[in-house]
Amino acid sequence: MSSKLIKADRNQHLKMPEGYQGADGQWVNVASLYRQQVGHQLEARVATQLKGWCPEFLALGETEPWPRLELPQDLQGEVIHWRWQDCQGQDIQGSIFTHQLADPRGTLDFESLGLGLKSGVWYWQTRQSKGSMTVKRLVQQAFAPQETMKYWGPALQLYSIRSQQSWGMGDFSVLKRVIQLLAPFQPGFIGLNPLHALDPFEPEGASPYSPTDRHALNPLYIDPHQLELWPEIEKWWAWHPRKQLEKERVQQLSQLDYSAVARLKYSLLLKAFQLFDALDAQHQLVTRVQAFAEQNAWLDSYSRFFAIRSRYGNDWPRWNEQVRALSLAPLADWPQWLVRRYRMAQFLQYCADQQLQSAAQYAKDHHIPLGLYLDLAVGASQSGSEVWQNRELMATGLSMGAPPDALAPQGQDWGLPVVLPSALEYSKGRYWQDLLAANMRHAGALRIDHAMAISRIWAVPQYHQSSEGAYVGFDFNSYCLLLNQVSQDSQTLVIAEDLGTVPDEVATEFPKLGYRGMSMLIYERDQGELLAPDKVKQSALAVLSSHDMPPLSSFWSGSDIELRRELELITEQQAQDMHQGRAHERQDILRALGRSDTSWTADLNLAFHAYLLDSKAELVSIQIEDMLMMDSPINVPGTSEQQYSNWRRAIPLYVEEWPSFDHFMPFFTLMHTKRPAKA
Repeated sequence: MSSKLIKADRNQHLKMPEGYQGADGQWVNVASLYRQQVGHQLEARVATQLKGWCPEFLALGETEPWPRLELPQDLQGEVIHWRWQDCQGQDIQGSIFTHQLADPRGTLDFESLGLGLKSGVWYWQTRQSKGSMTVKRLVQQAFAPQETMKYWGPALQLYSIRSQQSWGMGDFSVLKRVIQLLAPFQPGFIGLNPLHALDPFEPEGASPYSPTDRHALNPLYIDPHQLELWPEIEKWWAWHPRKQLEKERVQQLSQLDYSAVARLKYSLLLKAFQLFDALDAQHQLVTRVQAFAEQNAWLDSYSRFFAIRSRYGNDWPRWNEQVRALSLAPLADWPQWLVRRYRMAQFLQYCADQQLQSAAQYAKDHHIPLGLYLDLAVGASQSGSEVWQNRELMATGLSMGAPPDALAPQGQDWGLPVVLPSALEYSKGRYWQDLLAANMRHAGALRIDHAMAISRIWAVPQYHQSSEGAYVGFDFNSYCLLLNQVSQDSQTLVIAEDLGTVPDEVATEFPKLGYRGMSMLIYERDQGELLAPDKVKQSALAVLSSHDMPPLSSFWSGSDIELRRELELITEQQAQDMHQGRAHERQDILRALGRSDTSWTADLNLAFHAYLLDSKAELVSIQIEDMLMMDSPINVPGTSEQQYSNWRRAIPLYVEEWPSFDHFMPFFTLMHTKRPAKA
């Protein structure tokens, strides 16, 4: 294995690629003007953070050789004094006379220093400056279960699923009821939407993919019935008949009313906190919450933001100097009413974490091998606590998105700030590592949303169209090594969502690293034909639809095309072309399935899912909406909440009513027959 060369040009990540290979295989040029605009937003910030000739952080594989370091011209003739301290306590030192280096280009070969294959810190000093490089030796593959996987599992948008006891939206107790209901059919995992914290003060900002903080959980998933303090809360609840009527009302809506649910639930959670706040400091619940806060370093900043934001709003770049100073001041300097809000944030995160942990254990107790399959969103909201506490790592003048493709001809702008290319080195890997650890702590598998973002991301300057962006590159190897290490430490399988415009290094390296990719079988073709089951890639999660795609019923009828036309996402001509293409796709599918149906029926639905289950893919995921033969999408990519009620459509049947649906038993019997998980 040859050692890599680290360039002295510390701004190499700012070189925007001139183009990319689109999802259709065609080369697409990116206008130089757009590349310059994106680069301008990054240049000063990256140059400031990567100003030294020596990297501050270096991630290396366990057996990877030490790199070579290209020295800048101004170090020619210098003496570099160095000291190495590794994690085993070894401490050695030496000097490098740069004019004696064998390489005439002035390249330092670390192998010659005899540092060994260990993690540590390399300190250096010249006449003019000094610094250090933190080195982490990390595993070169992600975790994978030893047993052969041939699992099926449901994909749940948890907020959309209700039980007869829930509070207007899905929660962790609803999750347990789903587990209990499906356990006899032996799923291998239970898939969930991102459970990240959203802004509690703006509940209509409902997208699970635009969270305020990806370290934290959304408190609205807490079931008040399961709180330790519920007996006392219940006495208070009995005196509020209007709230009881409101609970009944929101339970019956076909579209989730997040504002009403938030008012209802937060009144209960506030009462729970008031009871908690009155407990003695030595009470077991108080000490457990305190221990939880100490074990999760991110919780302090999250709770500070929660408290300050509750009074001064979430537009933190416009906070005045006094508010900024207060946000960073010791809690002893805070007024008591603000400290209570800080403590409430910590209490709610503890309660949410405990209920999620209980659900994860419940899945394992019901012999579901992978347990919960969680989802890590690709970014966080500009106005949230995650970006606020990591603002030095964010290029807030750019937003993430995707270039134009067949599904979104205008491109996509997700409104999430782009992480700086220098962020991983500047934070010494902590930001990415801590984020992964927070999301893997109760996950048997973790889906990395838009996983190509650890290689590159489409960056769109503010006030520009989605198509007027450019790709920003990242330190792919280091991101992957850190991901591997956290995956191994937590024993969590990595599922890398690699759909869309995929760079070559992602397509090549992800399988080598042990990441399971994704296959959207409904759109994959082999010489124009639907893939045969034995040609589906094995190391993957295969699906027929997803939260970003129409349910199968809508796909079959073409109503998804009409919806996109009505929303002006496509033109009349594009809609006509897509309908013609869809007709050919239906014929391809029917030929592959050996059927002649013209309309979507329960039998055709079963045949389609049998094809999915027969595939070579280790994991297959099914949508509950497809079991229920629903046709309205939960989300239409490329639309705002003003255009379409994204993330609000409720599943029309309570969980307890699912078995009464005619299609339930044949559907899940098929799952169990084709892919029973090993008990």
